[in-house]
Amino acid sequence: MNCLLQYSLRAAQSVKTGRPVVLRKSADLASCTESGSYEQGWIVFVDTDNDAVVDLSEHILRVQGPLAGEHRLVGTTDVATYIAFSSDGFARQTDGSLQSGTLTLDLCHNRSEKNTIVIKPTGRTGVEKVSCS
Repeated sequence: MNCLLQYSLRAAQSVKTGRPVVLRKSADLASCTESGSYEQGWIVFVDTDNDAVVDLSEHILRVQGPLAGEHRLVGTTDVATYIAFSSDGFARQTDGSLQSGTLTLDLCHNRSEKNTIVIKPTGRTGVEKVSCS
C-alpha cells in the first residue's frame, strides 16, 4: 500500500510543468474532497491556478482508488487535505511558500503496526515502520 502512495508522490514531484502538482484526497476520483482520509482514494493533478482544487481545465495525471481492507491513511495537519510540489520538486503550499518541517502520512495496516510516510521540505520521501498507538 505504501508503494502506491510513494509512486503517486514521486510522480507529482517529478512532473516539470512550471506549475504546482497536487496530490489531493478524492472520494469519486474526479474531484477534491475536504472530508475523510486518503484511504478513500486520491488524484494527482497540475494545479494551474494554485488553489489545490482540480478544475475542469486542469490535467489529472494519476488517480488511485480506495485502499483495500481496513487500511487507514491519515495525513498530519499540514497534509490533511493536499500535498503540493512545485516544479523544483520541493513540497510547497499553494501560495508558493515552502512547507515547514517534515510532513507525514500514517498508513495503519492493523492495530499494532503502521508505516509512516515522511516528506521532507526538500520533497524527499521515505518510509518508517512504527507501532500504532
